[in-house]
Amino acid sequence: MNSGRILGGRVVAALAGLWLGLGVAAQASAYIRIDEMDGAQDLVLEAEEQGAGSTAMAPGVLGGERDLFLQRVSGTGDVAVAVDPGGSGLLFWENAAAAATTLTIVYDGIDGDPEALNPSGLGDVDLTELGTEDQFALRMRSDQVADVTIQVFDTTDPTGQTWSAGGFEVTPGDAFQWFTLPFAELLDAGPGGPADLTDIGAIVVRVSGPQGLDVQIDSIRVPEPGAPALGAAVLCTLAALRRVSA
Repeated sequence: MNSGRILGGRVVAALAGLWLGLGVAAQASAYIRIDEMDGAQDLVLEAEEQGAGSTAMAPGVLGGERDLFLQRVSGTGDVAVAVDPGGSGLLFWENAAAAATTLTIVYDGIDGDPEALNPSGLGDVDLTELGTEDQFALRMRSDQVADVTIQVFDTTDPTGQTWSAGGFEVTPGDAFQWFTLPFAELLDAGPGGPADLTDIGAIVVRVSGPQGLDVQIDSIRVPEPGAPALGAAVLCTLAALRRVSA
């Protein structure tokens, strides 16, 4: 038997064990889970409508409730959002070929209202986890270029005027990718000034794009620095070693 294959197999096995261990640790403590897209929820914006909303209780979601709102930007045709269909753990957002909309996902505690924002609804979430976290991360894919904006509200201001926001561009592709937004890039601020990231009461995620946009979202998190990149690097190393040992 080829000694290179033996060594390669042992290395692959060791790295696989390391990756599994890291995965278990990550599930336990490596991130703040905002939404893993579990808990079924459906929303349809019909061709004649300009806006539609939905709310659903979801124990695994930060704050216990997920609010969805669709706002038509241009065009006509039905638009649909489905969360966790068939236990998939994914959010599917599909625009008709002639429709462009903005999808807003709100995490502001349990209020049963997809259109009203409670800036203090989450209580006082420390997004930095005592200084150990420094970015948002979304695992998603899109068939066209899309724009994502994340806005966070300071729980001490019930008027909702104290907030911070930033965004990033999603590049199209068939595979899911991790897209990150460092806290340092939350450069836009409300009339009351920027939010204190150690005292957040609401989080709003907005996604927009051209007509006919189709998007799937797998996870919204606040991970430890480097966690998404570490996972991708380990998987790439495993793939390379399998080729060497074959």
